[in-house]
Amino acid sequence: MGRALKMCQVSGDPYEIVRLIEVEKPKPGPGEVLVHIILRTVNPSDLLCIRLGHLPVCKFSGAAYNPGLGTENGIIPGTEGFGLVEEVGEGVTRFSVGQRVVPCIYAKWLSTGTQGAWQDYVVVEEEEVYAISDSISDETAAQLVANPWTAYVLLKTIAAPKGEYIISSAAGSVVGRLIIQLAKHWGVKTINIVRHDKYTEELKALGADVVINSSKEDVVAKVLELTNGKGAYGALDAVAGELTKTIASAVRDEGEIWVYGVLSGYDITVGAFDLARLLKVRWWILNRHTATVDLRKEVGREVIRLFDEKVWAPLSFGKKFKLEEFTLAFAEAETFSKGGKVLLTS
Repeated sequence: MGRALKMCQVSGDPYEIVRLIEVEKPKPGPGEVLVHIILRTVNPSDLLCIRLGHLPVCKFSGAAYNPGLGTENGIIPGTEGFGLVEEVGEGVTRFSVGQRVVPCIYAKWLSTGTQGAWQDYVVVEEEEVYAISDSISDETAAQLVANPWTAYVLLKTIAAPKGEYIISSAAGSVVGRLIIQLAKHWGVKTINIVRHDKYTEELKALGADVVINSSKEDVVAKVLELTNGKGAYGALDAVAGELTKTIASAVRDEGEIWVYGVLSGYDITVGAFDLARLLKVRWWILNRHTATVDLRKEVGREVIRLFDEKVWAPLSFGKKFKLEEFTLAFAEAETFSKGGKVLLTS
C-alpha cells in the first residue's frame, strides 16, 4: 500500500478538503517506471489550484481536461518531486531499481488529476523520467521542474539577442534569480525590478547587470537612460497589474512582454500609447510551451545539464515536513518566506 494526499471535493480550502488516505501501490506496465517519491514541493500555486479546482486550472493552463478514474470528488495535487526507481515495467532499458530520478508528472496531473506528487508512488512513462546525477542534491532535484523549467523556457521564448537588455520583475524570486544566472550565461543583459534594496547586492553577485527598486526609482527613466532611449528588448513579468504598464513604457517599439505571474492580482494594465507602438503583451504558462513529450524531454535534459555544469547554483530549500504533517507544510508555504521551497518527505 501507499499513501496519498487527496482532495475530498473538487475545490475548496486546502486545510479542510485535503485528506491523507491509503491507496493501492501501483504496478508499472510495459514501458513504464514506478517511482517512490521521497521529496516533493509544496508550492503556493499548488494551494491555489486546490482552491480553484481542477477544471478551471486546466482551462487556465491550456491543458486538455481528461479526468482520470477516482477524481470525481477531487484530485491528488502536487506539481513536482524527486524519488527512487521502485520497479520497472517490461521493455524499460534506461532505468534500474534504486536509481535517483525526477518524474515529469505535471502535464498528466494537469490533464487527468491522478499524477500529483503528493503521494508515495507514481507510475510514469520511461521517456518522462529523468536520471539525476550525484552532483545534484535531493532537495534541488525535488524542485527541478516548476521554477527551473519556467526560467529556461521563458528565456527561450523571449529569444533576446546577445548584448540586449531584458526586464525581469519579481527578480528576488527563485525564477528571477534563475533568469539572472542563465541570461548571464547566454550573454543577455538583465534589468531586474525589485521592491526592496536588500536584494540588490545579492542579485548583482548572481550576475544581474542592473537592479531597480520600483518603490523609489523611476523604472522607465532608468531603462531609457540605459538603452539610449530605445527601451529594453522585451520583458518577463511575474507581477502584472500596474507594474505591467510601467514595464510596457520601458520596452522598445514592437517589443514583447510575457506575463507569467499575477502577484498583484489577475488584471493587467497597459497604456494605449504603448499599444500604439505595437507592443505585444502576452500571457505565458509553462504547459503551453512544453505541450509535447519531445519538448519536455529537451527542456528536462537542458535544465539538468545547467545544474550539472554549475551554470545554476543549487536551489535553497525551506522547512521539511512529513507527508502526514501536510497542514503545517501548507501554512509554512503560505508565509512567502524567502528561505526556499517547503518540502514534504516520505
